[in-house]
Amino acid sequence: MPNESTKAAPVAQVEVRSVYGNLTIYPINEQAKLFAKLTGKKTFSHADLCTIEALGFTVEEVATKKLAA
Repeated sequence: MPNESTKAAPVAQVEVRSVYGNLTIYPINEQAKLFAKLTGKKTFSHADLCTIEALGFTVEEVATKKLAA
C-alpha cells in the first residue's frame, strides 16, 4: 500500500498568455477549470495560484503552442 507522503500531488495546469501587453493565466486541464468555475473567473491571479497550491495541488505551467508564421 503506497504511503501518503510518497503520493504525487494533483496537478492544475495553466497557460500564461500575453493579452494586450498584460500577462494572463488561463486554466488548461480539468482540475484547473474546476477552480476557475469555483472562482467565477476565466483567468487566475497569482493569489489564486497560491491558494490552489495551499490546497495541496501542484500548479504547472504549460508552454504555449505557437504556429510558424
